[in-house]
Amino acid sequence: MKFLKHIKLNNIFNYVTVFLLIPFAVTLILLFAYTAYTTRIHQQGIFHTAADDIAENVEASLVGVMNETRMATYSNDFIYFCNSSSYESVDRYGQTVMAESQTGIFSYPEVVCMVLNNTSCGYYLPSFRSFDALFLRQEMEDIVGTLSAEGTAAVLTVREVNRLPYIFCSIADRYGSITTVVDPRKNPVYANYCSIYKENAAFDFSVSVPEDRRVFSKALPLVELNLFYSYPARYPLSGIQITLLAVILFLLVLIPLSLWALTRSISKPLNLISRSMEAITAGDFDQRIPPVNSIDDICAYAKGINMMLDAVKRSKEEEIDSCMAAVQAQLQYFQLQIRPHFYLNCMKNLNSLIDLKEYDKAQLLIYALSKYISHAFSDAKTFITIRDELEAIQNYVELCNSLAYEIHLEFKLSGECAGMNCIPMSLLTFVENSIKHTQTGSALTVSISIETFYAGNSEKKLKFTIRDSGGGFPEEVLEQQNHVDLKKPMYRRSHIGIFNVRYRLFLVFGDKAFLTLKNDGPSAVVEIVTPCEQSSERQLYEYTNRG
Repeated sequence: MKFLKHIKLNNIFNYVTVFLLIPFAVTLILLFAYTAYTTRIHQQGIFHTAADDIAENVEASLVGVMNETRMATYSNDFIYFCNSSSYESVDRYGQTVMAESQTGIFSYPEVVCMVLNNTSCGYYLPSFRSFDALFLRQEMEDIVGTLSAEGTAAVLTVREVNRLPYIFCSIADRYGSITTVVDPRKNPVYANYCSIYKENAAFDFSVSVPEDRRVFSKALPLVELNLFYSYPARYPLSGIQITLLAVILFLLVLIPLSLWALTRSISKPLNLISRSMEAITAGDFDQRIPPVNSIDDICAYAKGINMMLDAVKRSKEEEIDSCMAAVQAQLQYFQLQIRPHFYLNCMKNLNSLIDLKEYDKAQLLIYALSKYISHAFSDAKTFITIRDELEAIQNYVELCNSLAYEIHLEFKLSGECAGMNCIPMSLLTFVENSIKHTQTGSALTVSISIETFYAGNSEKKLKFTIRDSGGGFPEEVLEQQNHVDLKKPMYRRSHIGIFNVRYRLFLVFGDKAFLTLKNDGPSAVVEIVTPCEQSSERQLYEYTNRG
């Protein structure tokens, strides 16, 4: 049973052919061969039985002829016939013996003639059964004259006349003898079998044994004569055999055609469905089962699978759209979640500049604030270049310096980093945090360095390092920020900016992005590592884990 479970659909009909069709065809052929063989053996048995029957019947007839001939010698007329030398006496007794004995002797159809012979006076009296036998008169007379006349025992002798064997049964006494000539081909049983099997077998008698191996012979024990017979090596098929052969040929044609039709209408469509399911199982959810030309159940099966896949795809797309909407809402929320007091301070300073009629400074402040607000409210779904992010930082620092801050900004970029992309406000948030939480009363220095490197899996990545001179992070902040479970986000009242950047990195890049906070002496150090993204047209949600 385990073997059957591993059979593939495209091989199932090959196994059917090997294990069912071929044995069935071989069985039918063997059955036909067996019937032909048994018919041949039966036919041969019939011919051998016929030969035995002919031989036995010829022997029985010979015994009867011998008895009738012997009975003729018991009469006084035959004794006088044998011991007389007068032609008149011999003729008189011979006619009497002939008249008395021919009825019994000629009762056997094999007897063609009987002859009375007296050598003392040269008397020869034949009696023939039919007119045809008269043509054998001279040959019979010559042969009878050569037969031995000694003793009274019946002597059976075979002689050929016109190349045909005849059996001579002769009884002699002194001068006279009586001879009965037997033609074994006149035997009724022999004639009957020859008539029945004239188209299938041949029977005949011969003195010699034929040398042809295809001819069978049977010796007659009473005389030196052989019955030989032959039959063809092949026999015509019987009606039953012809019917069986027709059925076999019909089945041998019908079964392959049926298997071909089943393969075309069942095996191939099922195999096509199986290959499509393997592709779908491997993750190709856009794969569909092509239209199949098969029975209605298989067509409905394939159509149902396609409908199910379409339904799953629609459900998946709806789920993804819903998930993306939620992610975008979160991104928008985190990007816009900034304390309003910074804007209030800017508005107050702007009002003071206008009151002091320092319109140029007010104009610069408005320009810087508008650029900052434009960057802060940029599309949350799109990456921006690092150059744009750094310009936004530069504008923000200038805005802060216009509000009586003293901030020094340094940039260090390697190679092509300026043209690569990052998440909006991912760096600006930490610059704002450095300015807001500086613990020194002196000027603040913020240094930003950006470089690329290759990770262990040969994946190119970006590393952002933000360092300030504001006194570093409090230990409780480091402890809290370095042990955040991003899979269970919580809305917080403090350090919202850091958490927002961390969570936005997780939403966009998943486990491929890292954010680390640490202190290096009096400096706070922020390190961000992300995959290297170079296409500014890509959408943030394309990176989002959709599972």
